[in-house]
Amino acid sequence: PPPLFKNAGILIVFCIMGGIIFRGICFVQSDLKLLIAYSSYANIRIVLSGRLTIHNLGLGGAVIMIVGHGLCSSGLFCFFFCLFLYRQINEFTVAWSAKISLQFFVKYKGTPTSVATRWT
Repeated sequence: PPPLFKNAGILIVFCIMGGIIFRGICFVQSDLKLLIAYSSYANIRIVLSGRLTIHNLGLGGAVIMIVGHGLCSSGLFCFFFCLFLYRQINEFTVAWSAKISLQFFVKYKGTPTSVATRWT
């Protein structure tokens, strides 16, 4: 199907680039509320790029991602509020190696085991 408007491809590229940039900002963020806010903004940019494709796969992926975003963001806010009540902290620092391993596990969480075993 044709795109939504004439320059939709350029807007899709900017949405994806913005999502990647905000993911990088999330990677170095230590304030918990800002971390959730930046990750929400990055998710919405990816959803917008899926919506602009006007393709069934893009629209379906956008719906699935927005539902997952709603569940995960509210869960994260609840978890970090409980963490704040228990520990009285608003900032969270993680060692660099822990950030790398967390990024690795999040990236490959949906990978089938047959694909993951080929790389090890």
